[in-house]
Amino acid sequence: MKRMRSDLIVLIAGAILLVAHAAAFGDLCCTLQKESYDDYPEFPNTGEPANAAQSFTPQETYTVCRVAVIMNSGSGTATLYIQDGPTSGAEVYTSGTATIGAMEDWYEFDVGDYTLTADQTYYIRVEGSGFWRRYSGTTDQYPRGTAYLGGTPIANNDHWFKTFTWEDCEEPPPEGDVRIYLDADPNNHVHEIHPDASTTFDVYVCLDCFEPGQGTRGTAFLLVRTFQGFKLAQTSLLGGLDFGDAEVDPGWTIAAGADCVYPDADGVVCVGVIQYLYLGVPGTLDILPSGLAQPGTGREVLDCDFQSLYYCIHANLGVSMPPNPGEPDCECEPSPVMNTSWGGIKALFR
Repeated sequence: MKRMRSDLIVLIAGAILLVAHAAAFGDLCCTLQKESYDDYPEFPNTGEPANAAQSFTPQETYTVCRVAVIMNSGSGTATLYIQDGPTSGAEVYTSGTATIGAMEDWYEFDVGDYTLTADQTYYIRVEGSGFWRRYSGTTDQYPRGTAYLGGTPIANNDHWFKTFTWEDCEEPPPEGDVRIYLDADPNNHVHEIHPDASTTFDVYVCLDCFEPGQGTRGTAFLLVRTFQGFKLAQTSLLGGLDFGDAEVDPGWTIAAGADCVYPDADGVVCVGVIQYLYLGVPGTLDILPSGLAQPGTGREVLDCDFQSLYYCIHANLGVSMPPNPGEPDCECEPSPVMNTSWGGIKALFR
């Protein structure tokens, strides 16, 4: 049996890891709160044995995946139902279970995926262990529903509840660890060009703002073009595998070869180059995080230790017109290596 070269194994592993990290972006979490009565504690309040119900009327159509209620005095499992009436004989749309403890708290029930329709009334009913807390005053706290006990509505009373739907798990980092940008003449930061019609030009995708000793094993991004022309070629500059089309969602993933790629003398790593044929109609070329369908995600840059850095977008390209601006505050932090003042030099040895 032939043994695979170790440098090829590293190359393939790096590419697979980069794609796996990119795939992790865009994962969904059941954490976006929708319909609720949750201004707890509101007094007076009381608890009901788990034969209680609460009606609610969604303000918009969405997929419910989780319901939370405030309960206490439990010592086992309770089941929560979403159904078409307040009693046990009603049609059940979906349900979930949770273990209820003695302490008063929000308890969450995963109810699968069920689409709730705007302005249609639904009923949450809980049975099993514990007591479901409710507001028991004389003013209507939640006008889009009411509390029920034994199938009978209790005027101006509401049980505490929250419903949740899906949202993106990942949020873009507030600040990029490194910058990504387009450059027509690296490393001169040329972000606006004026080519003649029917001529070709190259656009480089570059990273900078690395910390001393840092390098990259790859990244991913998407390009959006408005100038009239054709993309003739895209070429990786990292020496490894690459996947996808830079202009087709989710974009272009570029991996390094067996060795990590370190910045040049100017602190820059250009990861890829794209060649265009310009047809004479001005426009722009913008760089976006990988995956246009998931805005704000896909910003990962793998460092030499296969750890995640994140990029912010520093500069786009304008073709026969000014470019669109990059993201605000996407600037390099001052580096002591670049600070040649006596104070900066002394700081290196403190």
